[in-house]
Amino acid sequence: MIKKVQLTPGKKMTDEQFENYLEQIKALTEGPFDEMQKEVEVTNKFPEKFFRLAIDNDLYRFALPLEYGGFGLTQKQIFQVQEMFSRGPGGMRMHLHHAADLNWRIMDEFGNEDLKKKVLPKVQDKTIFTNFALTEEAGGTGADVHTTAIEQDDCYLLNGEKTLISHTDCSDATYVIAVTDPDKTGDDRLSAFWVPVDLPGYEIVPMPHMMGCRGAGHAGLRFTNVKVPKAYLLGKRGEGLHVAISSLSISRAHIADSNLGMSQRMLEMSIARAKDRVTLNHLLKDR
Repeated sequence: MIKKVQLTPGKKMTDEQFENYLEQIKALTEGPFDEMQKEVEVTNKFPEKFFRLAIDNDLYRFALPLEYGGFGLTQKQIFQVQEMFSRGPGGMRMHLHHAADLNWRIMDEFGNEDLKKKVLPKVQDKTIFTNFALTEEAGGTGADVHTTAIEQDDCYLLNGEKTLISHTDCSDATYVIAVTDPDKTGDDRLSAFWVPVDLPGYEIVPMPHMMGCRGAGHAGLRFTNVKVPKAYLLGKRGEGLHVAISSLSISRAHIADSNLGMSQRMLEMSIARAKDRVTLNHLLKDR
């Protein structure tokens, strides 16, 4: 049974609580998460109990600022928690890594005050979960985007397609990078938007299953005359590449940190195997 640390949303963790929380997440990852991965390998979809456990163990909340229900963790402490849940299945690691970073950080840094008040308090219990869409089949570097968002009266008309987008099956919105000024040639031709999935014209396009990261909800997105309210612009018009690069920079550090957690687990499993596997009357560790 997992021993759960009693935490108060919006109140800073003590050092003792933090150390106990690390052990809690390690036990969760190597116990229930590992066990349900058998099902995920077959269905390529996270069961509802995964999301319930993630919510109950504060995995959508732990990285948030205090004002949105977080625990006041430093970036180093956030990485330490991520090391622990990265010891488990790859798809779950990918989902929780996104929850600890891009899911809330883009809105916190670039959303207007009214939009932040609408969205960020609902992140802590996954009432709102937002994926990220930059990559396209015809362009994936960031600057060579073809999806357009053309200003029209009180909205932007969004058209185009994205590919290899994660978490599409469990998201409520998407951070979209699109061309707002097609006549320009510099980085300022792009802008960023928060796009709810229930807007008419928003479509998820299935794609073949990928190796690894089972359950991470990879798919394409298609936008057909999606009317995005101007209030959902992130940052200023023309700052789309800045929003993307600024957000992805720390996300790349999260990926490196994830690799550390995975490597630690694999090393421990390899050592344990070497201590109990017998071949030709000798333990592997003695050969």
